[in-house]
Formats: sequence, C-alpha cells, structure tokens
Amino acid sequence: MINPKFAYRKIKSVNYKEMFATIKRVSKKTGKSVVSVTADLLGCIVRHEGGYVDYEDLEMYDMTEAERAKVLTIGKNLRLCRRLNSNEDLHEIEDKASFNKIFGDFLRRDWFYADDSEEGSLEAFKKFLEGKDRVMVKPTDQTCGLGIDIYQTADYTPEELYEKIKRDGTLLVEEVIVQSDKMSALAPYTVNTVRIVSILNGEKVTVIGAGIRVGREGNVVDNYHHGGITACVDPRSGKIVTDGYDRGGNTYITVPGTGAPLKGEKVPFWEDMVAMIEKAHRLIPTLRYVGWDVALDHDNQPLLIEANDLPGNDVSQIPKLGIGTYAVIKEALGEPLETN
Repeated sequence: MINPKFAYRKIKSVNYKEMFATIKRVSKKTGKSVVSVTADLLGCIVRHEGGYVDYEDLEMYDMTEAERAKVLTIGKNLRLCRRLNSNEDLHEIEDKASFNKIFGDFLRRDWFYADDSEEGSLEAFKKFLEGKDRVMVKPTDQTCGLGIDIYQTADYTPEELYEKIKRDGTLLVEEVIVQSDKMSALAPYTVNTVRIVSILNGEKVTVIGAGIRVGREGNVVDNYHHGGITACVDPRSGKIVTDGYDRGGNTYITVPGTGAPLKGEKVPFWEDMVAMIEKAHRLIPTLRYVGWDVALDHDNQPLLIEANDLPGNDVSQIPKLGIGTYAVIKEALGEPLETN
C-alpha cells in the first residue's frame, strides 16, 4: 500500500546524517551502489511505511516486495496502534498508578501512590514501609525506564523519603521484586523481564511476538534504551531464537558478566506467562494491541511490571522466521494482508 502522507512526513522529518550513514553501511554490505540503495530505501518508505532503521535492522534490503509487505514497519506499527487502541482509555496503562489499580491481581507486590488522598498520606506511607529494606520509585508518566530508582529505606526517615518522592515527582513506590533464581542467573543486577506483545480479537488473545531483556551491571532497569540486552523469543515455543543485542549494535552469544547462554534456551515458565497475559488483556477490551513487561518472582510466578500501548516494532520481530510481523498481526485480526 502506497502511503504518500507517511512518506512526506518521514522524508521531511528524517535525520539525514543517520540515513546516509545507514545507506553507506548497506551499500558496503551488499555491494550495491549508494544510488541504488538510496532509491531502494526511498521505495520502502513510500510503499511500506518503513524507515532507514527498519531497512537496515530488519534487512529489508535483502527482501522481495512480497516479503517486505509482511514486515511490521514503523509506519504500519503506528497505524495499528491508532486503530486498535482507544485514545480515551490509553491512560489505563500509560499512567502507572492507574495500571497498578486495574491489574492489581497480576502484580504480586505491594505498592503505594503518594497522592493527596488518605491512602497516599505520610501515615499510610509509614505503614507501607514496614518490613521493607528497599523500595523502587517511579514517575507515573515516563517510559523506557526513565526516572526509576531504588532507595535503601535505612538511609532516610519515613518523613525524609516521603518528602523526597513528592519533591521529585516519583510518586509511585513499589516493593522491590525478588526475582526467580532462573532469571537472576541471566543477570543478577536487575529484574529481567520479557516483553510479550499480544493482539485481542474478540475474546481471543494471540501472542504475536516476544523478547527477553537482561540488565547490565550498574543499571537499575533492564531496559533496551538504558544499556540492556535483548534477544527475540519465538512465541510458539518460548525459545530464544537470536543472540543478544544492544542499542549500540553489539551482539552477545552469552550475557556479559554471567556467561549465561541465550539463543536456544527456553524462557522459564513461558506457558505460565502467556496464560497470565491472556487473562490480563481481556480486562481492557478497548486496548487491543499491547506490549506487556513480565517478570518471574522468587516463587517462579509470573507478574506484570507494566504495559505499553505502543509496542516497539523491533524488539519482538524477526521477519525471516515469521515472528511478530505485520502478516502475523493481520492473521490474528482475521484480515487479509495488504499487498502492492
């Protein structure tokens, strides 16, 4: 499908320095001329709503037009999100406090929200802190792990910590998760999560893609945008099907610091994670396309960390294996694939 409006917006807003650097890398890798690669990339933008990142990372330069039509490009991803997720209900998962209230049965941890209600008062906060050596604080409206930190409760009086979270705007405070030994063996520095992307069609929930994420030493979160490592997971089997990779383009056969293997391993308790997602997704029928962040606690029980109404089109997609693609999503929705 040719989308001239997307092409115009994309070409107008593109980072040309990065785009031409991408073109040169692809030219060197494929042996094709810079002119040829440029023309081909522009064709992908116009015909498939792609970008230069899609073109390189998803290896669209090595695909036929029929294969390219199946790729979940950035433009198609944005269009799906606008179509399948109600703007009026996005706050249910965008606001972390709202998310915790709605999905409380799937959190498996204590939490506190320092609003102006009686439940958010200093006295309530003191009760929340009882028996907790550490707490994690979060702003309610940030993504990609921004603003998250862990505090040792012994370093503050309850009054000091309460004043700090109010002043810093990190109003959501949670019990620190003690994760499964199996997940900790990957990397003990952070709570390691699995991003599971699902589509809701009527009452049917289909997991269309997934990626496991592990943190690096010195980090608080495992997020891909904050130095974390990710690897794609086959939602049909729960097996990790790629080596690890980070945002800098580095690849990892094993996890740095622990030597834990990735590709070929199965995500622990994968079937339990999927069963939980199926239940959780049905709670919000107006948000039909969601990326869930799932962890395992010390009892090997899956729990929800948060959810995303704009699932990335990169972390959980492998076009050559038919995982997480536009074609898979269209099939889950019971719709024909758009072809050129």
